[in-house]
Amino acid sequence: MTSADALAILRTIAAILQTMGAWPLGLVLLVVILGPWVMMGCVAWALLSRAASHDTQSVEMIGSIREQFSVSVRTYETRHAEAVQMYKDNVELVKGYSKLAEDQAAVIHLNTQAMTRLVDKIKVLLRE
Repeated sequence: MTSADALAILRTIAAILQTMGAWPLGLVLLVVILGPWVMMGCVAWALLSRAASHDTQSVEMIGSIREQFSVSVRTYETRHAEAVQMYKDNVELVKGYSKLAEDQAAVIHLNTQAMTRLVDKIKVLLRE
């Protein structure tokens, strides 16, 4: 702040005081005593209205985040349920393959016995 600015401020204050000098003493005291309270009330009201607006925006933002989070959780729950079902299906598939392998082993065993008997009969026929 330059000296010219300070001088302008002092002139403005002097003009205000000169204007207030024409007021009655009771009015001057009233302005001096109640003025700061009225100003603080106005500032408090402005801050409260700004805070209420900010609170509304915050609630809307939190609602949006909550909705996105709920969608994500539902998506992951669905994917988890699908993965669990896949593992259950794989267990059933392994059980089916196990039974199929047992049946195939039995068929191979019977074929081996049949081939062994056939070879034995061929050997007997060739000796005769």
